[in-house]
Amino acid sequence: MNALYREFKGQGLTLLLIDMLEDRDLVAKVVKQRKYVAPVLLDSEGRAIAAYWVRATPTIIVIGRDGTVLAKVIGPRPWAQAEGRALLQALLKGGSAHGQ
Repeated sequence: MNALYREFKGQGLTLLLIDMLEDRDLVAKVVKQRKYVAPVLLDSEGRAIAAYWVRATPTIIVIGRDGTVLAKVIGPRPWAQAEGRALLQALLKGGSAHGQ
């Protein structure tokens, strides 16, 4: 995640890590252990779960500049590999995530 954050942050992609329904101290410990550089938000009330119909973790939601959900991916994916990077590049250029 750190490599993706660094790679795409200057290209119009904002990567936010959202932890839901967990203890603040536990989240802080994990963030420190994993050395995340992307912003980590704590959703202790589960608002993101309700707003975006999150049913499993991890869930990746790509939201366009206009607030439209461009893609929703449930489960782990190799985002740091070529396929994941290609999807993010296509979305940044206004493409589609259909078929991904």
